[in-house]
Amino acid sequence: MKILEGITILDLTGLVPGPFASMLLADYGAEVIKIERPGIGETGRKLEPLVDGSGRLFEMLNRNKKSITLNLKSPEGKEIFKKLAKQSDVIIEGFRPGVMDRLGLGYKDISDINERIIYCSLSGFGQTGPLKDLAAHDINYASYSGFLGMNVTPEGTISMPGSLLGDIAGGYLPATISILLAIIGRERKGVGQFVDVSIADGLISLLLPALAEYLDQGEKFNPSSTWFTGAWASYNVYQTRDGKYVSIGPLEEKFWHSFCQYIDRPDFIDIQFDPERQEEMKSEISNFFKQRDRDTAIQEMIQMDIPGAPVLSIEDVVNSDWVKERNLLFERTGKDGGRIIELGSPFKLSKTPAEYNTLPPELGQHNVEILSRIGLTSSEIAELQEKGVI
Repeated sequence: MKILEGITILDLTGLVPGPFASMLLADYGAEVIKIERPGIGETGRKLEPLVDGSGRLFEMLNRNKKSITLNLKSPEGKEIFKKLAKQSDVIIEGFRPGVMDRLGLGYKDISDINERIIYCSLSGFGQTGPLKDLAAHDINYASYSGFLGMNVTPEGTISMPGSLLGDIAGGYLPATISILLAIIGRERKGVGQFVDVSIADGLISLLLPALAEYLDQGEKFNPSSTWFTGAWASYNVYQTRDGKYVSIGPLEEKFWHSFCQYIDRPDFIDIQFDPERQEEMKSEISNFFKQRDRDTAIQEMIQMDIPGAPVLSIEDVVNSDWVKERNLLFERTGKDGGRIIELGSPFKLSKTPAEYNTLPPELGQHNVEILSRIGLTSSEIAELQEKGVI
């Protein structure tokens, strides 16, 4: 038995954070029913780049799911949703705060007919507070949370993040964990609950080291001059002779000793954290690496058990042996028979591993299967389709 087998999830989300969370739950056995707009589907279906006529991002985030179409603004659509919700365990929605309540499908409406429901609302700033109604996307959440402000150079220039950190680290992970916690809580208490997930909240939790520095330094705090943003010579990035880069992180005493021996500067051992000597050490370490090719330096550091790594490109990562060995990327056959690379689950469970069973669903592919569960006949389903309800 799969670890989440028997759990039914109604997924009303689109694009990245919600679909990512529901896919991870589907990988471990939950039945995820993706509810989409009739004739249109979720936005990600047509978001370029396309593969097999469908958005590649959509294809990477919607395996193992079923799709039904439903107009939640119609009386019939609302009634169908309530009947499905009565038979379900989890609802995850990504509308702006208040939308589901105005439709008469909010947590109170659903919990009145199913007290065991776990209702997860995923939004940029949460369901409460002065920012809750703001229109925003990932870069805006990163701005408000202070995360983007930490990506600042010594010259004061703000750098763009390398990924959608808000949607991913601040959204899908907190949503996934919160839903699993609520499932455990329901097993113990017998009732479901409302789960309020804010992407900005999740991003603030990623600022833990910065918060520790700021609370210690107050007004003296400089985001570009912390140990984790380049202030320390022993935790930094250096260019090599071949124009590539290495990162080093010999923070602990034993690693720093080995590193100082490696660069033949034993005099640096006792000044590792001396603020007055950091620029001097950075300069010497930089000169050292400029005399070595990247891969040579990496092999030398590995042999001496020094925390050092090559700064890899996306191409390097996709083709790396360790990513393939860990099944973080895998190939499947696409709808047109071609090969498509997908993102694997980062969670590794020995007895209940993730399973990648079905391709992302076509829009409304499972209308008949799912709607027949609430007693609708094939003729009734056909009539609803003609009326634009499904």
